[in-house]
Amino acid sequence: MPTLVQLQVIHVAGTRMISQGTDGLLRGCLIEGVMAGTPMLDFIPLHLSALDRQPTLLHWIRDWTQCRTLTPLSPADWFVRGHGTHGGSYDAHGLWVPAAISDTWLLWDPPPAAADVAVEELMFSRHKRNHLNHVFIVPRLATHLWRKKLYKTSDIVFEVPPGARSFWPLQEHEPLIIGLTLRFAACSPWQLRQSPPILALGRELQEVWQAEGGDEWSLLRKLSELPGTLESL
Repeated sequence: MPTLVQLQVIHVAGTRMISQGTDGLLRGCLIEGVMAGTPMLDFIPLHLSALDRQPTLLHWIRDWTQCRTLTPLSPADWFVRGHGTHGGSYDAHGLWVPAAISDTWLLWDPPPAAADVAVEELMFSRHKRNHLNHVFIVPRLATHLWRKKLYKTSDIVFEVPPGARSFWPLQEHEPLIIGLTLRFAACSPWQLRQSPPILALGRELQEVWQAEGGDEWSLLRKLSELPGTLESL
């Protein structure tokens, strides 16, 4: 009987190939990576989210968002809290009225293999609850499934290179992709994406990881405060 096979071609970092043993095998080395007995799937962490790989990353995000109670959404939360609701009650007409959450920041931390589903729900939430701010973090794996959508819905997307900071060390191999979707402003230009302040801060943020002693905290704080700044003008 004919069968259907879906083949996913996934780019991995060169340093991961060295760790896996492919590079050494070409030189006849048989004592590295999978040749030393390490399972091949250990080198393909599509099922692990950024916080699964580096829990200390959460403290860094809480610091610049100034949201000390920020916790990542679970996969089940993507469809409920991710849309700005939690529970609810029936009104006098018997209609279910969802209860709005009090959070102003939401943290999406999907594994790369499920990031396309999480991005879809983020896009829905973006328009349903436009007062919420979203942080979307995911290692740069299987990007063909979700990166285009993330750039489409985020105000700014940047990458943290491995080894640039202690919360994302060299052994993570792939850069960490972070997308920020900020709440809509109450005045023009309403959405900050492609606005001059966002573009200027985005350029600075991309460069800060390359400089020794670079300070990304102040730039990220400016990004998180931009909607309120526009409304006060």
